[in-house]
Amino acid sequence: MQKVIFVASDFHYGENQTEVLVPFLKLLTMAKQWNASLFLNGDLFNYWFENKGRVPQSCDPFLSGLKKAIEGGLKVTVLRGNRDFLMSDEFVKITGADLVRDEKLVIEDLKVVITHGDQYDKSLKYQIFRSIVRSTMIRFLTRCVSVSFLLGVINYLRKPKLSQKLYSLPEKVLGPDDYKVVLGHYHQEKIRKTENGWVLFCPAFDASAKVLKISKNDFEFLKVV
Repeated sequence: MQKVIFVASDFHYGENQTEVLVPFLKLLTMAKQWNASLFLNGDLFNYWFENKGRVPQSCDPFLSGLKKAIEGGLKVTVLRGNRDFLMSDEFVKITGADLVRDEKLVIEDLKVVITHGDQYDKSLKYQIFRSIVRSTMIRFLTRCVSVSFLLGVINYLRKPKLSQKLYSLPEKVLGPDDYKVVLGHYHQEKIRKTENGWVLFCPAFDASAKVLKISKNDFEFLKVV
């Protein structure tokens, strides 16, 4: 049987944003039916913190569904996004998923590179923000206070319900020759042919329940039903 992978991105599950749970569970079932390995390309959660064995309780239904699917034989690999880059050992312990610790994952036999892609965001303001929140000091501080406190700060700084944001698509995204580079983050379903390969932008799953199916010979976006 030909190897097939599914890639989906930007679920943004969390407090006040739970509508994605049902289509997410359908995605897990669909991947199992296709006998596909599932790659979740960042921003599974609106916010994620880990502290002394504790994680946001609002994420429990999402985590439980993922754990059950993995225990049922589905192979799931998770990449971190700009909202859940603090995912680490506790997430793996709870779900049993494979967590990619690097910024990108290369699948050599399919000639695919998967990365959340916010590192390509050309906004200087965003890149400064990205550097600050990922700094050693901020990472240390998140381990010194409770998860509930961190979520309280987030809820104070941002509206409980965030509208969908379309980011400007990056101009220069290069991969090895004949490779497909798969990005999330930008919330748009786009396919771009480059001189040496392809760049595939996955839509935000919480706005459009679609998954990217890739095999050695083709690729396409499928609606999750």
